[in-house]
Amino acid sequence: MKLTNSQIQFIDRYLQNSDVIFVDVRAEMTDHIASAIEAKITNENLDFDDAFKTYMIQNKKSLLANNGKFFPQYFAAFINFTKTLYQPFNLVLAAILYIAFHYGIPLLHSEIVFETIKKGLFLSVFIFFIVQFVYSFFISKKRYLYVEKTGFILVVIYYLNLFTNGFYSEKMVSVNSLFLSVFLFFAFVIHYIKTIKKFKKLAF
Repeated sequence: MKLTNSQIQFIDRYLQNSDVIFVDVRAEMTDHIASAIEAKITNENLDFDDAFKTYMIQNKKSLLANNGKFFPQYFAAFINFTKTLYQPFNLVLAAILYIAFHYGIPLLHSEIVFETIKKGLFLSVFIFFIVQFVYSFFISKKRYLYVEKTGFILVVIYYLNLFTNGFYSEKMVSVNSLFLSVFLFFAFVIHYIKTIKKFKKLAF
């Protein structure tokens, strides 16, 4: 038996009231619970209320075990983002950026180009995360684990590059470091947009 929209919304609200604050995590959990309850209704001849109560009594603790925990959330977000790096559009993006940084830009014989990219990247990251914060907390008022936690990881990676590859010194920055930073930034922006669109469609 397929659950109705109101029943699915009930599950979503229940999880939200149980402090599952991230939209993407809640959507995946709602889908998982709905499938389990549908099976219970069919196999055990229960109505929705009884099937839901029975399932949650047995599984609520395990379902919510990692909710709110620091490391599992960051690890899950990191793994989710890493998987997107091997998708065709990101592989094409990486190839284009690699060719541009290693063969295209050097033909200009100008350090000014690299300096402009370096400063432009710093400004772009700063602006994007302000926009992301404003959008999540003040406009949509919805938070997404797979972009919010990954964003923190990318900021850490970015600043490690800043301090370990001469971004603040007079020497020329490593082309590989700059390429990697730019690629991760664009890959994250794409990941952010695709995640928002995906879970907007699944919104209950």
